[in-house]
Amino acid sequence: MDGWGTLITPYGSFNALRMVTTIDGTDTAYLDTLGFGFAFPRPQAKEYKWFGTGQLIPLLQINTTNALGTESVSAIVYRDSLRLTNTETINATLNSLQVFPSPAGNTIYVLLNEPVNEAVQLKIYSSNGAVVHQHQINTYSAAMPYQMNTSMLTNGMYNLVLQTKTGIATKRFLVLR
Repeated sequence: MDGWGTLITPYGSFNALRMVTTIDGTDTAYLDTLGFGFAFPRPQAKEYKWFGTGQLIPLLQINTTNALGTESVSAIVYRDSLRLTNTETINATLNSLQVFPSPAGNTIYVLLNEPVNEAVQLKIYSSNGAVVHQHQINTYSAAMPYQMNTSMLTNGMYNLVLQTKTGIATKRFLVLR
């Protein structure tokens, strides 16, 4: 526990406690043919979780990775609805989100393997969390990828966030020209 205060999300306002977990790990590789192996450290990861009074799952969770001294956000998950929904169907659809190519030039393609019959909000966030582009699609067809112009973006890492009334999915991509 490292802090407390009021957390405001689309789900509501809560008195919340923030917990930070630091994850350090090591990977190993062993070359059978040469008869030796070696260990190397994985980039440090952190999970920031905000818990409200009486809430058993986090109201907000932000995962980061520290690579070369720079902490960057790898995932943001928050509760955004009081409705009960079939999360298995929603997660299967949103987990099929693909963004390509990465690194991108002036265009990226967004693909879901299943259609979404509701409004889809696409937002692109810079590495410092600012919204740099947003677009709404009324109905998403899985037949063809959605093409987005990225010529207005400078070189760097971005997060594409796809949000519907029933869920949210994020994918990272790199712009390099």
